[in-house]
Parts: sequence; structure tokens; C-alpha cells
Amino acid sequence: MEKNRVDCYHCKNFIHPVFEEKGNLFSKITENEKCSLGKRIMLRVYEEPNKSDSWFRYCDEFNDK
Repeated sequence: MEKNRVDCYHCKNFIHPVFEEKGNLFSKITENEKCSLGKRIMLRVYEEPNKSDSWFRYCDEFNDK
């Protein structure tokens, strides 16, 4: 069986992070990103605030948006 290599960010099961809003700026994350199926999310974090992107990982339950 061939493994399915996917980007978590493009999955229907990906739950986006929730930020605390102060004025027009987002200051801190109140809830981290996660998978609704309980799978581990693979992320790379950039130095820019509020910017992150997921790494590719193997997942058999991937649902494309």
C-alpha cells in the first residue's frame, strides 16, 4: 500500500489556531492548531508573527478542501 503524503493545512480536519485580538492586531495564540481526528499536526513556524505553514506528513485520513 502506498503512503499518502499530505499537507495538514489543506485538510478538512485541520482546525486553525485562535488568536487573542487587541485592537487591529493579533497578540497571542489562545488555541493552537490541531486535527479534529486527533492526529499530530506537523508545522514549521516563521519569524513573522501569525505566519505558520504545515510540513508534509503521511496521513490516510486526508480530506482535501
